[in-house]
Amino acid sequence: MSRTSFPSVVTLAADHLSAPRAVRTVVVPGASAGGPAHLDESLIEVLIDIERRGLHTVLVAAAPADLTTSVAAICRYVLAADEQVLAQARAIWGSAQVRAVDSLAPADVDAVLRRLPVPASRTAARRTQAALQRVRRRARRAVRAVARRGGADGRLER
Repeated sequence: MSRTSFPSVVTLAADHLSAPRAVRTVVVPGASAGGPAHLDESLIEVLIDIERRGLHTVLVAAAPADLTTSVAAICRYVLAADEQVLAQARAIWGSAQVRAVDSLAPADVDAVLRRLPVPASRTAARRTQAALQRVRRRARRAVRAVARRGGADGRLER
């Protein structure tokens, strides 16, 4: 994956590395622009990680054929500049999930990506909730460990 100029965005590339923690959007170039056309094992693992984390997946489609690949099917949003591609994408994904851009130049794509809503998994409330759950799990483990050893000093208190 390679970083774009927008710091919370990475582009899915041939190396299929996992997305860094601070990322909230993964851009998937269409097959006509050199992006993946088929789901292979390593790409599936990356996509599962992306989905688990609740990140946006955005297909950047330059041609109508980009919309019919197996990789395109997993994307939540579609960006396109061509009217024919936009019309076909709206028929598949719906108007709310399709965004028009002036061109597929990185600056134009980044401008649209900045306007996407923050994924629910990346909001402050959700991250706080996840942190509290981790603290609760650790506290439960610590209490169980102490209980198994018979108390803090090695004997049960009554």
